[in-house]
Amino acid sequence: MLANLLTTATGTPVLAYYYSKALFTTLFTGGLINYLCPFRMNMHGTLRDTFFFLIGVMYLEFTLSNDQMISMNEGIVLLSIYFAYLMVNVVDYVLTRRYMKSIWNQLEELVGDRTTPNAQSKSQVLRKKYAELASDAEMEVFSRNSSPLEHHSSIDLTIRSQRKNRRITVSARANMYYNISNNWNRHIFRDFFESLAPIKIADWQAAKLYKRAYYIARVPIAVLTALFIPLVDYDLHKHGWSKLLNCIQLIINPAITVILIKSMYFGTKIWYLNIVQDYIYGVYTFALTVPLAIVVFMKSRTDAPPLFHFAFTTLNLTGSAFTIYYCESEIDHLLQVIAMVMHVPTAFVGVTITPVAIAMGAMVVNTALAFQGYERMAFAACVGGPFITVILGTASICMANAVKDKHPRAQTLYGEYGMNAFIFLIISLSMTLMWTSILNYRSRRSVGIYSLSLYMLFLLFAVLIKDNIIHSYAKDVILQDSFE
Repeated sequence: MLANLLTTATGTPVLAYYYSKALFTTLFTGGLINYLCPFRMNMHGTLRDTFFFLIGVMYLEFTLSNDQMISMNEGIVLLSIYFAYLMVNVVDYVLTRRYMKSIWNQLEELVGDRTTPNAQSKSQVLRKKYAELASDAEMEVFSRNSSPLEHHSSIDLTIRSQRKNRRITVSARANMYYNISNNWNRHIFRDFFESLAPIKIADWQAAKLYKRAYYIARVPIAVLTALFIPLVDYDLHKHGWSKLLNCIQLIINPAITVILIKSMYFGTKIWYLNIVQDYIYGVYTFALTVPLAIVVFMKSRTDAPPLFHFAFTTLNLTGSAFTIYYCESEIDHLLQVIAMVMHVPTAFVGVTITPVAIAMGAMVVNTALAFQGYERMAFAACVGGPFITVILGTASICMANAVKDKHPRAQTLYGEYGMNAFIFLIISLSMTLMWTSILNYRSRRSVGIYSLSLYMLFLLFAVLIKDNIIHSYAKDVILQDSFE
């Protein structure tokens, strides 16, 4: 979103890129999850997310088809759609919790009247309803039994979602090594080097040759990101807390973030050459972060995460977001160079190769979540992620240009392939509503194959349009007689 916010003035077809990335995430990643891990979907959540996505995309198309641009007021309305979506989620969660509490109160009233057949049947109905609501409202943490990508057969993939992993509590993971008699800095250096280690001994011993080569190749990146980005993971022992490393990250993360922002947004176009001059701005942050790190070091233990450990998610968010942003920018520039060398239209690369390269990380994360037992969360991310990108991204770009009195036209935002991506996105969302209701909100492998095939059809359309075999849905420029 930030990259496109800065490059809109160059005539980049932003909507074509947004829609293409949404198609890859919704169809390809969502189809992959349905194929590998069939699961029982949340009816209300699926309908809510899909309908809001449809409303946002259709309103965006309506505003562009009306006057070929988005004004400030229309951008505000587009933003309000997303905030209304957030409010509906919050209200739905609050009402669900209250309804669960009322069911629990009814069950408590029936405890003393178990002998009556009517009371027993009513109790069973209430317990079943409470269990269904709890499965959606409660966040469960599963134990990690094995690598999520190592399985033995297609039958295992099919029935994996039916096997329940061992549930554990969040506090059990956090306080597994806690002992009040231990020294507050016990094993501080051992924890530091274990957290910084780029390759785990158990993973190395269980890995095959090609995977060991992958582990060795990623060592420099793994060490740099471990020093820069704090880890807060409730699936790990002590939630990923490492006292010495987290205190160091509290100093390094803000400094690097400030240096990169200054170098990229307030310097020359070749931003990494500005770091030599702009590093001093990161040093200025030490005045705040060094005393804060000392306080954290004095108030925390090594055998259990502190109560304020959740605050490190802020540094995790900023560090991850900026790292992803810089990598995506370099990938985008690299693909543009490859397109020019191979004489391939940049717009074609922007709707085929670039979305796949950029969204590959999200695909890996969502697939791993599905393998770990969080299929609903992974599938919801395949709809909610593109929704926030399309709605907030487009609204921010158009509103920022409206402030500068520059209104990008619909033809600029769509390009040659944008309307094709829009139509395929509407088809995919509509078909999602259809097959979920037909299958009673149970995903199947056949649905995954259908979604993957639909995305391949979109790529085929793009190739045929590039080779001038078929015409895209984009409108041709109307030529007028110069003598009129």
